[in-house]
Amino acid sequence: MPNQKISQLSDGNAAQAADEFLIARSGDNYRVAGTDVAAAATAVGTLTGLHVSGSIGVGTAPTSNKLEVIGRTLVNSNVPDDTGVYLANSSTTGFGLRLDGGGTGKYVASIRNQATTEIMRVNPNGSVGIGLSSPDYALDVTGAVGFAPGASVTPVKNGDVVIEATNNTTLTFKLKGSDGVVRSATLTLT
Repeated sequence: MPNQKISQLSDGNAAQAADEFLIARSGDNYRVAGTDVAAAATAVGTLTGLHVSGSIGVGTAPTSNKLEVIGRTLVNSNVPDDTGVYLANSSTTGFGLRLDGGGTGKYVASIRNQATTEIMRVNPNGSVGIGLSSPDYALDVTGAVGFAPGASVTPVKNGDVVIEATNNTTLTFKLKGSDGVVRSATLTLT
């Protein structure tokens, strides 16, 4: 039925208008069952699909966002080899992922492995820690680091440093100083 309202029927309340979509409550359990009061009282607590053309607010009134949740939220996938959370943006001008937050003594993002050990943290000041939870630098890594140096790259801004693999046995370090001059040093590997 188009333009249905969602109604919650409290324990023992069978009142319903013809255009209402029922959510029945029995203790702490909620059941969804179309417009049939009897079915709502016995329906299984699984909803296989829900299409909402407007907005949904959980813990808050709906806003201009399609879904807004106020409070702690858990998204969990217990399907083997499945993606727990998948965020996609097909727009060429939008964000892929944006995290806001991180007050004093808190973090903006914390990534943990299945054993709940923190493996990466982003602090409010922008510092990123990999393998540690209290990064002291813009990028602070505990453990071995590997990277593929670029080839023939010139530092762009004053203070930029570039590491370049000149050949199989030579690394070239380039620094653009505050005077705008690029200086380099070569490290020969044996």
